[in-house]
Amino acid sequence: MNIQVLSSVAIVFVVVSIVLSLGLNIQSETQEEFEEDSYEWNATQDGIEGNAKLSSYLPLMGLVIAAVVIISLIVGGFGKGKM
Repeated sequence: MNIQVLSSVAIVFVVVSIVLSLGLNIQSETQEEFEEDSYEWNATQDGIEGNAKLSSYLPLMGLVIAAVVIISLIVGGFGKGKM
């Protein structure tokens, strides 16, 4: 795994984080326009809950990405000495 791939993974992770946070903000503002317990309000509430649950996994995703980067750097370091 080279540095270009690692930087792409980091950029994708940051973009996903930003999109989720902006999406939650937009949904919250949209929900305020509807009457409580209406179909629209409930649908927006379900979307907010789903995005909040997905964004709760971001720390775990970051940990997995960091572990993959570290393991690939270690494995890549062992492979270079054999030539």
